[in-house]
Amino acid sequence: RGSSAIEAMQVLPEFEGTVVHDFWSPYFRYSCRHAICNAHLQRELQGITENFRHTGSESLHALLDEIRKTVETSRGRHMSSLSFEQQTVFMNGIARSRKRGRWRWGSLLR
Repeated sequence: RGSSAIEAMQVLPEFEGTVVHDFWSPYFRYSCRHAICNAHLQRELQGITENFRHTGSESLHALLDEIRKTVETSRGRHMSSLSFEQQTVFMNGIARSRKRGRWRWGSLLR
């Protein structure tokens, strides 16, 4: 595992889709779109809450869990995506959590 292994496999250097991954920094060297794995993000938020008592991390963790459950329920109903209204509610919740926590997404990706 390492940057040299990624380069040797020649998958990510040419990839044009969205890569879902943990926070491992070598992934961010590639120009494709990035999405953080929800399980990894929730573990990071749990660590922030436990170790730093960061305002907002606990509420964001709960919101991400609610989003996950809503998506699972929607898939069980054979829906391909959440409604615009559901997406708006969740995005507003994320914005409120960010404001309460006074953080920027970039600070979570370092």
